[in-house]
Amino acid sequence: TENEGEKQLNQLEAAINGKPAGIGFAAQNGAEEGAPRLLEQATEDGIHIVAFATPMSFSDSPIATVASNNVLMGEMAAENMIRVLDGAGKVAIITNGEVGDAAIRRDSFRAFVEENAPEIQIVDVQNGEADRAKSMDKAQAILQAHPDLAGFYTTGDHGTIAAADQVKAMDKDVAVIGIDANPEVASMIQDGEVTGVVTQDAFQVGYQTVKVLVDAANGTMPSEKDVVVPSVWADQETIEDPEVAKVMGLG
Repeated sequence: TENEGEKQLNQLEAAINGKPAGIGFAAQNGAEEGAPRLLEQATEDGIHIVAFATPMSFSDSPIATVASNNVLMGEMAAENMIRVLDGAGKVAIITNGEVGDAAIRRDSFRAFVEENAPEIQIVDVQNGEADRAKSMDKAQAILQAHPDLAGFYTTGDHGTIAAADQVKAMDKDVAVIGIDANPEVASMIQDGEVTGVVTQDAFQVGYQTVKVLVDAANGTMPSEKDVVVPSVWADQETIEDPEVAKVMGLG
């Protein structure tokens, strides 16, 4: 899971010891403290590092970052929440962490809502720790405290599934909008249990990461430090679009 930072650091260390030409690294929550030392070692060993999916603000080692823009993802989610709720109602946030991309997605959503929809009230923010069971407990407590809740916003797929499951279990009419997707989330969108999600194009993130690494190994360094892969909005309507379906793993 995204909290297995120590496990990921062990994997990173093993990869570095293998002396490859390059490594693509998507930092998980919990890896921030130990990763800089290992990434610096990799750079000293002549190994090119490319950050993908999640920017690494804690290290200068990556020669490039391949990811969607987390600020724009949060704002896109907020824009759709405002549309779905007609600009009014109570909203709660369940995050998949308190730092890194989770914090950026949380704060950009909140800032966009506060600036563009003064009649939407964000009544609670809870950290589900990228754990489905913990996120479901948080969602249950929020729904009990705010029976008139109109929407859940989640910064990761664990929270999206948990919030939607809890809304269904309590027979509530609450919009669930999140960031990131997997086949289960896609199915829940099709079934109407999840209102919609903003997600990265995982194929393009992976493709561009490998391309930058191969080019660097062949002597061509990236001209830009940030390779931005556009995100997409998927709901019951747009998920029928072949391009969106492909991003969601359905095509």
